[in-house]
Amino acid sequence: MDAVHYWVRKTGDVDNGVIMTKTELVNLLAKQQQYLSEKDVSKTTNLILELMGDSLSQGQRVEIRGFGSFSLHHWGERYARNPVTGEAWRTPPVHAVHFKAGKELKDRVNQRFLQEQQQKAAVKQDKDAATKVAVEESAE
Repeated sequence: MDAVHYWVRKTGDVDNGVIMTKTELVNLLAKQQQYLSEKDVSKTTNLILELMGDSLSQGQRVEIRGFGSFSLHHWGERYARNPVTGEAWRTPPVHAVHFKAGKELKDRVNQRFLQEQQQKAAVKQDKDAATKVAVEESAE
């Protein structure tokens, strides 16, 4: 069972605001890889995240095939205004981390929602058919 399926099974609903934390991810990986200790999994996870952060801080793009890519988006300086006092100032330029999901991840996420939509459509068709039959029977 992978992390996405575990998360959906655990929470039951993607839109309810529950998230998977790094601790939960480490625990799940440690359970799946019984030959590795939780401490080793935690160190490895931290190392991966640290290396990704280092690469991004150097302006590099991080790409994980099938999952997605992390890159930097540059936001130049701009004028901002305090809505209460009306005071204006220039904000400094910033780099924001941008994540773009890969095709496989998009497909996995969308597959669940497509299945739900198909189930709802099937239930609606069944109800519509039952209603049509009931109307025809009452008309006779």
